[in-house]
Amino acid sequence: MDQIALSTAAFCLWDIQPEEKLHIGRQLGFDHIEIALSTEVMVRKFLNFMNTSELAGSFKQIALHAPWHGIAYGKGARSEKVVAQLNEIVDRLGIQSVVVHCDCIQNPDTLAASGLPIVLENTATPESWERFSSLLMEYPWRVSLNLNKASREHGQLDQILERWRHRIERVHLSGHIESRGRMPLQSTNQLQLIEKLRKLEVPMVIEGLFPPGNPTSIAEERQLVQTAIETLKLDQSS
Repeated sequence: MDQIALSTAAFCLWDIQPEEKLHIGRQLGFDHIEIALSTEVMVRKFLNFMNTSELAGSFKQIALHAPWHGIAYGKGARSEKVVAQLNEIVDRLGIQSVVVHCDCIQNPDTLAASGLPIVLENTATPESWERFSSLLMEYPWRVSLNLNKASREHGQLDQILERWRHRIERVHLSGHIESRGRMPLQSTNQLQLIEKLRKLEVPMVIEGLFPPGNPTSIAEERQLVQTAIETLKLDQSS
């Protein structure tokens, strides 16, 4: 399995439809795709897209990133509808990982009962570490380590790796410069953060915000990440 995956969140600045995002991922040679649907509208659009195209199902491995804008999971009819739609996507594509931001969960019992294969993502606020850890202590969810958020103030990267390394299922790769987040690692000079991920044999998901119309920048990021991972493996074996 290729350890490096691509999130369609990498195309957030591109004014393109789901099919083109997946097509570019295919052209760049990614076998593992994470379908990022930031809003309820994007979930509906993706379901409509699935009715007319089988492209999404052509990837060897598919994960789903649940909406993170304007949603409180476990609260009311809106949440129920979105969760039902996510379950439909999961069933149709055979998805085994659905990433959910920990600060979007209002009623974790309801979400846990939904049947979604939850992978909990960390955030970076003063109260986020307690919230993140309490959810993981109560529910058998796996972890999506967001490197950008974890390496910021209040991100608690070292604590996450010390306490929850055994639960990490994937890593979201992007960097930050001061308050500007979701930047490609090649532009933030933070590739050294990958050294902290030593011995983590999980998908490394590229999700920085890349310049519209420039797939070469994604290919360059992939190569830089691949080189960093291979260097780590060589260091470990020597």
